[in-house]
Amino acid sequence: MSLGLTAVSADAQSIIFNSDIGARNIALSSADVSEFHDISSLYQNPAAMVFLKAPSVFINHVQGNYDEMQENIASTIIYDRSQMLALGAEFYNLGELNRSQTYQGYRFYEMGYQLAYARLLESTFSVGGTVSFHRGIVIQSNAADAASYSLGVEYAPTGEVSYALALNGLGTGLDYETKNGVVSTVQAILPRKLDIGATMRFPAETSLETPFLYIALASEKVFGITGINYKVGIEFLPFEFIALRFGYASGSSLNRPTWGLGFHAAPFSFDFAVYPVRVNGSGIDFEQMSASLEF
Repeated sequence: MSLGLTAVSADAQSIIFNSDIGARNIALSSADVSEFHDISSLYQNPAAMVFLKAPSVFINHVQGNYDEMQENIASTIIYDRSQMLALGAEFYNLGELNRSQTYQGYRFYEMGYQLAYARLLESTFSVGGTVSFHRGIVIQSNAADAASYSLGVEYAPTGEVSYALALNGLGTGLDYETKNGVVSTVQAILPRKLDIGATMRFPAETSLETPFLYIALASEKVFGITGINYKVGIEFLPFEFIALRFGYASGSSLNRPTWGLGFHAAPFSFDFAVYPVRVNGSGIDFEQMSASLEF
């Protein structure tokens, strides 16, 4: 799982962790856990990577309205149709564009990298895992390290439907807290999440037509929190090179709409998404922009 840091409130004393990396993913409300769209699968369900038709490189930018920024880059390292090895890196910072907006006078940032591997056990079934390492630094205070893990299973019996199960949040992440007026970074226990999802594509593969409609459904169990989150995402392609996306998640610990756009001209894709994040009862708007290039 990516330990992407995606929200800071002016009144908050911590950064909100989020594995929703990739504009298409977040536009579909992360219901596409079973979809193999690009190499960004390593952040949500690494088992899906091996079903990609070609190796690729992926770049992602997250921007919040409190001057938060996160950059991700990921690329295929090994790809031979039966297995895939991918490497990712990320950098998060607050107020680097405008240093007057640092939190309580402190400047801090975080960097990390991911190593993901997926392998086909059969032509329609794969397993995969991702290991993430992070280092957080508060320039005037301290530094801390963390490591987390994720596991995934993917089953794609036909071109019209695929299923997945992904477990994220194993290990530790980083948090930022204020104590006696001093901001510092510390290790934190991540919320463990189990996602089960399915993606359907229309029309059927037997029609020999390019799919123009994707429907993604997923249920998410956050351990330690009563109830289940339900997610749905819909992608409609009025033209082969343009995608319109909508998503909604609702449940015990998640309630938000998402939307986005996508443009595709092989071998290049560009995606954009907008979504709200709730921090301390207030809403923060975030944007993600992703670019992917097959090679």
